[in-house]
Amino acid sequence: MKNQVLAVAALAVVAAFVPTTSHAQTATKADVPFTFQAGDKVMTPGEYKIVRANIGTEKLQVIESTDSPKRSYLAAMFVERDDPNGTARLIFHCYDHDCFLYEVWDGNGRGWRLFESNREKELAQNSVNIQLAVVTLPMTHKS
Repeated sequence: MKNQVLAVAALAVVAAFVPTTSHAQTATKADVPFTFQAGDKVMTPGEYKIVRANIGTEKLQVIESTDSPKRSYLAAMFVERDDPNGTARLIFHCYDHDCFLYEVWDGNGRGWRLFESNREKELAQNSVNIQLAVVTLPMTHKS
């Protein structure tokens, strides 16, 4: 009996960490022409697919390269704008040659703001001579 309870508990823990996607969910794609940091991973230039990860809450975004197995799970907080007809886009914060994914917008007025990495916080606090540039890239919807 104890082994069965442990097996069920282990299965529940594993299931909590396996991302699933909804059939109604659409992926958003963007061609990023520069190296950037997404969460704790450095991503090379290329095409990326961004989807919401349904792992109990909707506070994770998954960004993955369409031509390599590179993937990053991104902790994010939901932000909403009044414009439901906005464009799907990625917004980056760039300091000199270091760019960080900052926000993901789905084109329906919903967006997710990523939490700053330690590296971005360090650059923002310690770089007196480096200016922040905000770069916006359009995305396309794919079902």
